[in-house]
Amino acid sequence: MKLGFGERIRKEMKLQGYSEPLISKSLGVKLTTYNNWMNERSQPSYENLISVCAFLQLNLNWALTGKGPIDPPHADAKNSMILDRDDFRAARRDENARKAAKDSINQRARKLQKEVENFNATSSPEDHIHLEAGN
Repeated sequence: MKLGFGERIRKEMKLQGYSEPLISKSLGVKLTTYNNWMNERSQPSYENLISVCAFLQLNLNWALTGKGPIDPPHADAKNSMILDRDDFRAARRDENARKAAKDSINQRARKLQKEVENFNATSSPEDHIHLEAGN
């Protein structure tokens, strides 16, 4: 089965750990507009198409036709500032893992703070727990 433009982009977007809201916001377009592109109900302008491919580091020809290499051509691979696809995905996974860990820690901290507040509200003043703000 041959994938269409939107299916190819969506598959790569998910492989790289991006969400449609994040990409649409990064490109400065409404989520409904981006979804219409991905569902092939409308077509992005040439500039937006280039922006999507640049954001996901995809070869424009591959994105449009499914033919040719998936990676964009590099004028000088040694001096290129673009990570290769595997390095980029690894960095993205690391970034997602750090964000998930930070979110989990923040969620636990808020829960503990709420528990301390509840304890202090129901206990005598000499038993109160005093939290100090940290970095």
